[in-house]
Amino acid sequence: MYQLVSALGKPFVGSARWQPAEIGELTMLTLYQTYRKVYAVLTNEFIEGQVCLDLESIRGDYVTSELTFNEMLAALGNQALPTTDQLPELKTRYAKYNDARRAYTITPVPPFAAPDAELPESEKTWLFLQRKPRSAAGPAFDYEYFYKHCLVSVNGFYHRTDFSAQGAYVVEGDVSRKLSKRDQLGILSFREIGELEFVAITPEMVYKQSEEQSLRHRTYIDVGVDLAGKTPMLVLGGYLHAMDSTILRVVGDQHLMVSVENLPLFERYYESRPYIDLSELPVETSTNNPFQIAVDEFLSDDCLRAYFSLPQSFVVLVKNEDMFADLEVLQKVPEPGKHTSYTRPEYPMVAGYGFSPNYWAVKEDGQYAISTHDTLYRYRVFNTTDPYKQVSLDDSMVSGEAETTRNAHFLKIGADLLF
Repeated sequence: MYQLVSALGKPFVGSARWQPAEIGELTMLTLYQTYRKVYAVLTNEFIEGQVCLDLESIRGDYVTSELTFNEMLAALGNQALPTTDQLPELKTRYAKYNDARRAYTITPVPPFAAPDAELPESEKTWLFLQRKPRSAAGPAFDYEYFYKHCLVSVNGFYHRTDFSAQGAYVVEGDVSRKLSKRDQLGILSFREIGELEFVAITPEMVYKQSEEQSLRHRTYIDVGVDLAGKTPMLVLGGYLHAMDSTILRVVGDQHLMVSVENLPLFERYYESRPYIDLSELPVETSTNNPFQIAVDEFLSDDCLRAYFSLPQSFVVLVKNEDMFADLEVLQKVPEPGKHTSYTRPEYPMVAGYGFSPNYWAVKEDGQYAISTHDTLYRYRVFNTTDPYKQVSLDDSMVSGEAETTRNAHFLKIGADLLF
């Protein structure tokens, strides 16, 4: 007869992460209603060692049963279950961040051109990354692997990428570099989590449920590929949304829904404007004030379609279903651009309204001093009102209010890997 030793379960609600599960006294019906997946470790006097049972393999026989799991095992007697010798082992892995300049040379290039191409400077709109050689006899660096496992940010805003046998490309990366007059690049590696698949968003992929609706509330994306077995993430205007159901949900085999109404659109427009090119958005600015925009025009379907189609807007599909995102809050200090971390800083930092600035860390007295180029909160006039009820907005600051250090955190994108 089988005896229960332990179990790991992934619940439908809560953190939805794999966790130890006390399943012995739960009915089979309750088990299937509570857990998305369960692996039970069992022993049997007729079997040497421990074995593993995937409860999905017996769902058809027990999905409505009122027997507890232990009662089900007892009722089996000497009947065999479809077990395996491979026992589940929970290993948590995270996406790791690093400064690109530590390991890569970065060169402005025209799209898909080699770094030594003799072409006009005006055509050099992309950036080309090449791994710095570790040794002359070392193996060639695999840029396809890099492309399939890494996100690249320019001054805190993620951009689409591409690759060739000689290097990796950052789409419109040099446009952002020249606009901001900064060239800080970060790399977020998913090597220990899963392969990435990128889907550039075109205006034709963006839709709404009916003509009476507006994209400013809910926007739908036809990704065009099957989402089964993958975890979708969204980069919108350079801002990464990972496992955040308030913003992004799967609503079909290849369809996503974005809750635009939950995004700080106006704040992000002014925060990202110095760093990425937003000139393609069909919104006119005032002749007297180039920072003034009409609210309705900015929230129009045409403008939002253009925003979803930026080089800094795309869907990322991670080939791993067991993913999660945790936040680790950083402690603010009085000095501008400074935070403190009590754990090793190896994750992307998130500040402001969701951008991911490059940072530098120095260990001091058992903790880490974190420095960034811009972590100041700016009190704008439209933050004192409901901006959606205004005719127009600009970036005017509230008089007399000092800039303060913003809240910031590490974004820990992880996966619980089994077996």
